[in-house]
Amino acid sequence: MNNENIVMEEASEKKKGENVKYYLKICITLLIISALTAGLLAFVNSVTKDKIAANELAVMEEAMGRIFVSCDKIEQVDGKYEEPVVAVYAVYREGEMLGYGIQSNPIGFKDGIGLIVGADIKGNCLGVEITSISDTPGVGTKVKEGNFLFGFKGLNGERAADYDTISGATISSKAVKN
Repeated sequence: MNNENIVMEEASEKKKGENVKYYLKICITLLIISALTAGLLAFVNSVTKDKIAANELAVMEEAMGRIFVSCDKIEQVDGKYEEPVVAVYAVYREGEMLGYGIQSNPIGFKDGIGLIVGADIKGNCLGVEITSISDTPGVGTKVKEGNFLFGFKGLNGERAADYDTISGATISSKAVKN
């Protein structure tokens, strides 16, 4: 080998070493940024989780209060529930059981729809309240309109299956109906 080839090989090796250092520096920088971001998110979550849970509980209790007028006790019923049911609550007034509040989160067009469904002891619907929805405004959010939700009142599971959906908001209204 001549001197020119040796010099070129040494330059090539030096360039490879510089490239490795460059990529290593980028990887370490990204790792540090990712770790700091994850730590910050964990900190914010720990600070806000109790407040978020309290707000969600207040929204749920308010919705139950609109369905079960003048209820004075809401008690969570332990059990495993099939999705989209999140929780079931027994609702009382002056020690007498009024019925059940079913907290559900069916998937609409875009995301979950937070629902509270009130049912009497016989399984008839007393009312439906939407606690959260992030579907398309003016389309999927049509399910929040009073006429659609009011139509469930008095229906049981079998009769609700025949309930019409909203044209243009079919996926969201089917999610609420189911």
